[in-house]
Amino acid sequence: MQSPSQFPSSLEACQCILTVFCLVGELCFDISRFNSTNFRVSTFVESLISHGGTRKLAYEHTLRYVEFPPLDTAAADRETFKESSHFEHEHNEVFKVLKWLGDKGVKSIVKLRIPDRLINPHNDREMAIEVDRFEVEVLDWKVPDLSISIFNDNVKSRIKELYLYASGNRAVISHWFSSEGIRSLEKLERLEIKIVQETCTLRNSVRLLDDIDAEISELRKSYPETFKAQVEVTPWYPTPRLADLNEIGRRVAPKLARWLQNLEVVVKRKKREGNFTPTKVAILDTGILSISPVSNDATRDGTTASNGTKDQSEESRSVWSRIEDGRSFVDDNSRLSPWLFASDPHGTQMANLICAIDPFSVIYVARVAEDSFGIKSERVAKAIEWARSKKVDVISMSFVFGDENKGVIDEITKATDEGIVMTCSTHDEGSRIVDAYPASWMGKTLSLIVLAACNDYGKLLRDVDPNQYHYKLNGQDVAAGIIPFLKSEDTISGSSVSTALAAGLCSLILTCDRLANPHKAYEKGTGERTRLHLVKHHLDNMQSSTNSQFVMPEKFGDIDTPHIGQARADGSETGRIGVPSAHSVLRKHFGM
Repeated sequence: MQSPSQFPSSLEACQCILTVFCLVGELCFDISRFNSTNFRVSTFVESLISHGGTRKLAYEHTLRYVEFPPLDTAAADRETFKESSHFEHEHNEVFKVLKWLGDKGVKSIVKLRIPDRLINPHNDREMAIEVDRFEVEVLDWKVPDLSISIFNDNVKSRIKELYLYASGNRAVISHWFSSEGIRSLEKLERLEIKIVQETCTLRNSVRLLDDIDAEISELRKSYPETFKAQVEVTPWYPTPRLADLNEIGRRVAPKLARWLQNLEVVVKRKKREGNFTPTKVAILDTGILSISPVSNDATRDGTTASNGTKDQSEESRSVWSRIEDGRSFVDDNSRLSPWLFASDPHGTQMANLICAIDPFSVIYVARVAEDSFGIKSERVAKAIEWARSKKVDVISMSFVFGDENKGVIDEITKATDEGIVMTCSTHDEGSRIVDAYPASWMGKTLSLIVLAACNDYGKLLRDVDPNQYHYKLNGQDVAAGIIPFLKSEDTISGSSVSTALAAGLCSLILTCDRLANPHKAYEKGTGERTRLHLVKHHLDNMQSSTNSQFVMPEKFGDIDTPHIGQARADGSETGRIGVPSAHSVLRKHFGM
């Protein structure tokens, strides 16, 4: 499992990521992905301006967009109102960056996006000067109750898109819809008004929605039919949501994700015919927590209802919809830790990765630890026995433990005899660790696939002897989703990540094989007609080159070979541009 990361100082972190952000290109300036939760944006800005390497940077006179990160994400840095007291700071990070860009020769910025502070944002008069100086056409300055009257006629004649944030102050809303407000923007093509959830009661926000919607209806009469406008209630501080498996798939393996959209058509048809059997994957880890925070947002389209119900489509895209069964084997001090209330994000993130790679699988959750360091071999043995009783196809074990437990090797042997494919991790300490199980049992006649972690280019993250693993997959900064209610990062690293990805690929291979051969029966053991032989055959074909051990998901079924879209194979689906149709892959690689 992943070891806790050691955070650098704010200055070091800013300097380390400077190159990444500045390489966005000469046509834009984007630091929106800066980690403003853990590091101050002001520190990064000072580092940026003073960094000697930035003297070499050159920008076009016109930038397509300039985008900043949220300026008040860190709760400790959020300012509050104090009795009989002025604010201590007058913020100017944005102004410093804009001046720096001006010194670099930038004359105009098409789109300017600034997620400012709810309390004590940047000075509006100074911002109006900058918007005019850089000839901004699209303005998304996230500041409550922006006064349109601060802009001069030049700005008003240029603005094509405007985003406004309402605190609920009706005097401001009246100003927006007066002749000096939105109507003074002659070239406006798009308007979005967002009612800030934290500054309104639910009842008041619903009333504001209706009132602003009515004002927008009148406003449309002053603009062409192509004019677009909408209003919604939104939280100022983002609420963590369940990880979207589709989005994770697109970030982890973009080409494979596109092809899976083709495969989905085939799966849906097979389900309607009652001729689809999903692959069963058991995940031995820290359990699952897949609960979306309920919001009391009031929205015009009703995706999140005012009574606090959740968006059902969101839940269907999360790992929760894939869970078939679960059981906890953690019972320290007479306390049983439920499998579905994990206190560590690792298990949920591993499940996210597996289900993102094979979105048609079902999972069985076995909790064998409280956290990343609590693996006990006795629990693992019981969990494998339970997984066998559920007739699973794949068992994923993204962990290692230090003792050669007879119970575990006995259960792995039984699972092998039953034809179950198992994936497990090498130790992330590399060659400094002599024995790490189950990986150290590699070489025995077991259906055990051992994984190591590498970067995008196949370079190992830790020094591991090639004879101590079967395959290596990218395990560096892989998107796995933030887990609501648990301290977690959006990306994670380590051999545990590679193990989960491999388990997902094994599952997808079996899913495709069943689609192509719905009545096929696999032999037990490790012979030629077993699940293990099948998945290793396909994993071998997905290597970057022969015997490289570096498995690349985009090489699944030769989907990385350029395709220009294909005709319907049997009237059921068409290949998307850039990837082959599902039927062509199933025919060529799975004998459909």
